[in-house]
Amino acid sequence: MDSADPPSSSQGQRLPDSSYSSLDSGDLAESLASSTQTLSDLDSPLMIKSSAATTQPPSTARTSLTPSRPSPASKKQASAARSVGSRSSSSNDDEDDRKNWINGKRPKGYRTKEGKEAAERCKAYKSSVTVPHLSYSCNTYEGVLKHALLGAIRSGGLTYGIKAFINLSLGMLKLMKGRGSFVKIANDAFLGRDAVLFGSFFGMFSFLWKLVNNGLRLYRGVDDRINGAIAGAVAGLALLIETPERRVTFAQQMLMR
Repeated sequence: MDSADPPSSSQGQRLPDSSYSSLDSGDLAESLASSTQTLSDLDSPLMIKSSAATTQPPSTARTSLTPSRPSPASKKQASAARSVGSRSSSSNDDEDDRKNWINGKRPKGYRTKEGKEAAERCKAYKSSVTVPHLSYSCNTYEGVLKHALLGAIRSGGLTYGIKAFINLSLGMLKLMKGRGSFVKIANDAFLGRDAVLFGSFFGMFSFLWKLVNNGLRLYRGVDDRINGAIAGAVAGLALLIETPERRVTFAQQMLMR
C-alpha cells in the first residue's frame, strides 16, 4: 500500500517529526536560499530610507505643520501702527469738520450725543452760539416759533430764580436783625413785582430775539449782521415791561454789551 502524503504547513498544522525525514536535502536548500534573498532585500538602502520616513517622530511633523506665531514685539508694533493710523484719520476728519463751523470752532457741548445732534441741525446757518439743551430745527417757521418759546422759558425762568434768590438773601439779613417775618420775606422774594418783572423782561427779550433773527434767516436765506441788527432793535422793545425808573439802567447796560 502507498503511504499517505504528509499534511502541508499551509493548513496551519505542525508537521510531525516523521515527516521531516521524508523531505530531501534539495528542498531544504531551496527554502534556505529564498529566505536569504528576502533578508537581503530588507537590508537594501531603499527599504531603510522608507522605514526611517515612517518612523519619523510625531513631534517633528507637528512642528513643521504648525504656523509660526508673531512675537509680542511685532504685535505691539502692529497695534501702534493701527493707533497712529486711526489718530491721523480722526485728526483729518476733525480738521475737515472744523471748516464747516464759524471761526473754525465747534460749539460747546458738541462732544455729547445731544449736543452733536443739535449742532448738526444748526450747522447750515453757521451759528456761533452754544449748543442748546432744548433745540428745534429752524428750517420751518413752526420750528422757529418753538425754538423761541423754549428760549424764552429757559432764560425767563433762570433770571427769575436768580432775582428771587437775591431778594431772599437780602431779606434773610433783615430777618437776622429782627426786622419782619420769614413768611413775608419769602412772599416778597418769590411773588414780588421785582422778580416777576425781571424774569419777564429777559424772557420777552430772548423770545423776540430768537423769533426775529431765526425768522429773517429762514425768510431771506442769508445769515448776516442785518438779521441781528433788526432782531436787536425789535427785542429792545422788551424794556417796556420794566418800570420807567429801571428802563434807562437796562438800556445803558444792554448798549454797553
